[in-house]
Amino acid sequence: MPSVAGAALLVAGLLVQIQGAASFRGVAAAAACAAAVALYPLGYKRALQEGIDPYPLFAMSLCLALPVQLVLLRTNRLARVGSAWREQPRRLTLGAALCAGSFILFLVALQRNGPGRVTALRNSSILFATLFGWWSGDPRTVRSISSVALIAAGAVLLSWK
Repeated sequence: MPSVAGAALLVAGLLVQIQGAASFRGVAAAAACAAAVALYPLGYKRALQEGIDPYPLFAMSLCLALPVQLVLLRTNRLARVGSAWREQPRRLTLGAALCAGSFILFLVALQRNGPGRVTALRNSSILFATLFGWWSGDPRTVRSISSVALIAAGAVLLSWK
């Protein structure tokens, strides 16, 4: 029962975040992203249960994601990548290393724990993003405080055994 309540609180917190969004298309895109984010841990968990090692699974994920990312860059793909690399190689390397490390940790944690706990931990990143936003000058509003409180409570309940 705590996991159902936790999921409901997470959804409520996310809805509070997007309440009053400027466009229906934006809300629809956010909802599609939320559905994908909610479902992919289940797919990865299934792959891990079938005996796939997390490291080759991560490598295959990168191989499949690369063409999609290149398409999303649209025009002048290679020139844009090259320009970003020339301008900020250390920042790109650090960002890529942090992203890769966090995803590998996600897969290893998913292999050892249930999707509920791992998803709860991942959703707590919204809390940290909001806190960093406040730290860097974003306004503290009733909406953002309420959203963070709901998401944090949901994450705690989802991780409850």
